Amino acid sequence: MRLRVAFVLTCAACGANSDAPGDAMSEDATPAVDAATPAVDAAADAAPDAAPSGVTLRFERVARSRAFEVIATVAWPGGPGSAPAIQLAADHGELGVPMTTGLETRARLTPTTTGNYAITATFGSFTVVRTAIVLDQIDEAWDQPETVRGLVNTAGWEDGPSISPDGTVLTLQYLPVPINCVLDLDPTKPACRVKGPLGAPERPNLPGAARVHPDGTYQNGCPSILVPTLPLPAPPNSLYAFHREADGSFIAPHPIYFAGIDGCVSAFGLQILDAAGNAVYAFDDPRHEGEGARLYRTTIDPTRDRALGTFSVVNGEILLDTTGASSIGDPAGPVQGNPGELRLPRGDVVVMSDDEQGRKDLFFNTAVSEAGPWAGQQRIPAPVSDPDAQESQPFFDGHTLWFRRELVVLATDWNGGPMGSAASWSTPRPILSPGADPGTGAVVVVGEPSLTTPGVAPAGPRELYFVYGRRMADGTLDLDVGVVRAR
Repeated sequence: MRLRVAFVLTCAACGANSDAPGDAMSEDATPAVDAATPAVDAAADAAPDAAPSGVTLRFERVARSRAFEVIATVAWPGGPGSAPAIQLAADHGELGVPMTTGLETRARLTPTTTGNYAITATFGSFTVVRTAIVLDQIDEAWDQPETVRGLVNTAGWEDGPSISPDGTVLTLQYLPVPINCVLDLDPTKPACRVKGPLGAPERPNLPGAARVHPDGTYQNGCPSILVPTLPLPAPPNSLYAFHREADGSFIAPHPIYFAGIDGCVSAFGLQILDAAGNAVYAFDDPRHEGEGARLYRTTIDPTRDRALGTFSVVNGEILLDTTGASSIGDPAGPVQGNPGELRLPRGDVVVMSDDEQGRKDLFFNTAVSEAGPWAGQQRIPAPVSDPDAQESQPFFDGHTLWFRRELVVLATDWNGGPMGSAASWSTPRPILSPGADPGTGAVVVVGEPSLTTPGVAPAGPRELYFVYGRRMADGTLDLDVGVVRAR
């Protein structure tokens, strides 16, 4: 029996050239083990009926600069209105002299390169750590990026982040190896050693975890469907859904996977469309060699593990049951990946998609309803789809189309005209640019934009989630998920 397992590389790092300290997981107002300092005790004595309850930490990007302000504030309800300085520290970069006004202490961090910068604020027995992401250029409408906190980022490969319209559910694709494992096309290379977690709390019930050996190698095959070995890398692979806490961190992951195939394949580009759990995704069925990815619609409860389908072997034939999923777009082809579906104000439905490894452009398809019939996939023309570059990973909110071109996140505005007309789209503008800094820890690629929806998400700045890749000391790329808020 022969099976081809195709990895459709939806990652932002595809095409990029390949250890900074890991992201700290401390949250705001987390008690530390050290005792309160005498200065804090003295301030508390001045307000005996109240005591500080914690410390918050935030960042503000300096306009037209890589530098950012570090701002720490003592939470002290009913307190004296002022407090001793909060101690600030950075794991690298140049942190300026802190200045304290009232309960707030701030200092400017001037980075030495792009990458992650872990900032620690300490006040008495309270410590908080947050990690800023320094990029080369950021559109002035957006503030300082930082890592998504909670259980999202690991030493493994996080990719394809997508935020629900209300900002409460974050989904992503996960593999416990660096992306270089798949890019190198050789399962025996060191890059295919497992680095990321295989179980709870970060990645509970990861399909295919049983294939991983104690030394970090793994059985490169799918024994449940009688395919013991494969020629190309097939590490464990699954989507996950995370739930947002009140402090903005994401926890409680649940896998979204295909059962009966040992984590050898996964859907990609999943996007939750609404609070009811309606979702779209792309999947390249390994039973159909050369066909490429197609688009599907389903319903997901992100508070539970969810099998999108189940593989089985009957009389030597590999079968796939996808009860509950329906095809959208063009079932007969061509290749369609990373879907985004939206109902337009005039009532019809549009699906945006890409073809990362083939035509390398962006496409749209329309229908009168989710049930079709679909008009047929059409290319979004230049200036959006540049014939000399790769565009992929579209996110469309009805007004602006966000996407990746090569290593950069861009945005173009739609004026409501025919989507197949160049006159309907503005010249794409860069939103997030990684730069070309050398050295370990530098950011080399950004992509996979996904945004919350104003009026659906809670009041506050709009959030843009994205994936970014950093160069590691061993030559691999570490892909993680970041977020940046509108100014």
